[in-house]
Amino acid sequence: MITLADSSMEPALKSIWVACFGDSPDYVDFYFQRMFRPEEVLVALEEGEPAAMLTMRSVPVRAEGKSYKAAYIFAVATHPDHQGKGLSTTLMEAAHSHLIQKGFALSMLAPATDSLFDFYGKRGYSTAFETTVLTLRPGSWQEQPGAALVPLSVGRMLELRRRHFASSRFFVDWGAEYLAYILEECRMLGGEALEIGGEGFAVCYPVGERVEIKELVLPWRTLDQAMTALHRQYGAREYSLRLWPGEPIPGENRLLPYAMVRWYDETAKSVAQGAWGKAPYIAHIMD
Repeated sequence: MITLADSSMEPALKSIWVACFGDSPDYVDFYFQRMFRPEEVLVALEEGEPAAMLTMRSVPVRAEGKSYKAAYIFAVATHPDHQGKGLSTTLMEAAHSHLIQKGFALSMLAPATDSLFDFYGKRGYSTAFETTVLTLRPGSWQEQPGAALVPLSVGRMLELRRRHFASSRFFVDWGAEYLAYILEECRMLGGEALEIGGEGFAVCYPVGERVEIKELVLPWRTLDQAMTALHRQYGAREYSLRLWPGEPIPGENRLLPYAMVRWYDETAKSVAQGAWGKAPYIAHIMD
């Protein structure tokens, strides 16, 4: 049986999450306190108990000045005791029916492994988003007077993202609530989000002697100033930047497939695929 979740299922869903994703109990509690919405979670029941789950987070996407209703599908998981029964496939099919009925134009997901791109490709999805991973080490940028770094607020993050990605032909426009969660999660995991010189920001996760920058939004001409300031902050041996492919990216970088789309609305699909502008953009997926 497939049903929408209710609050009484939360302990069982947490158990599925821990069993499948391996996150700490503290992180799972954090996620469920701040992000769990029963009306966005489909559950497969076995003998009346949750055996598998799938989350559908609503988010607008923008193309050609229009906004379309989209769902980001994530946390698709089946408890190990019930794997091999096709429950995840059944949940995906139920999710598509639910989203079409609710008037969604598309759904999006980010495969966790390379092989899953083929798996989801056979289920109606196509790769729509790429990301560029740029590796920088001290000496690979020109030292400049460092830009000022201050803690990033949700309001500034929302404003700067919308300004920066206005030229994208297809932009996933996370709202203030989701971005607030991302900033809280970043701090919980030992990172920080910093506004840079009033013109951009970086969402930074120190990992040993390297720093992962999962979103860097700033005018490209200010990259040297930004990296000078960030290196003074962290003094890391290596910086891994996840960037919009629409940027003129130099140096040692890799272009990787990142997220996929399944369209339900053919008109919206035609608008998005025919739109002019820079590469489509998504960030802050649950990875």
